[in-house]
Amino acid sequence: MKKLTIIFTIGLIGLLMLSASADKRKFKGDLYFKLISSGSYYNADSLVIKLFDNNLDSLMKIEKGKLSEDDLEFVNYYSGRKEYGLIDKPYFDLKVDSTMYSVYTDLDQFNKVKDFSRSELTKANQKVQIELTGKILDLGNVNVISCSTIDRVKLEDGTTYWSK
Repeated sequence: MKKLTIIFTIGLIGLLMLSASADKRKFKGDLYFKLISSGSYYNADSLVIKLFDNNLDSLMKIEKGKLSEDDLEFVNYYSGRKEYGLIDKPYFDLKVDSTMYSVYTDLDQFNKVKDFSRSELTKANQKVQIELTGKILDLGNVNVISCSTIDRVKLEDGTTYWSK
């Protein structure tokens, strides 16, 4: 009976580990720069954080049917990032084929990509290719990846894409 319990426990742990990693997949794309973005509280001043939180709280008190489509998208996006624990995490943008993603990760992983400069890459006609492991999160109309590891960062010739 004891052997059966041990085998069952090991099997259950294996299934749990497999299901936890089943949502994760590999992504390969190019570092993308947005000049204006409000994706995270990472490195934000406490006053700015308080203002955002107050605005979000005010919007959340309004009945959803009375919110504009843009306001509702804003509320869902910020609420979802809080729910997934992303609101304080650093992030970067990644272009995978023709789809743009906001990629949230921890500081150790973010340090692998944080020092690239859009202007320097553009002048040198270079781009940064990134391979990572993560999972797509459902945050409405915004494409978000929760990144567990950045597996490879490669500087190569090409166009660095960006938007205002």
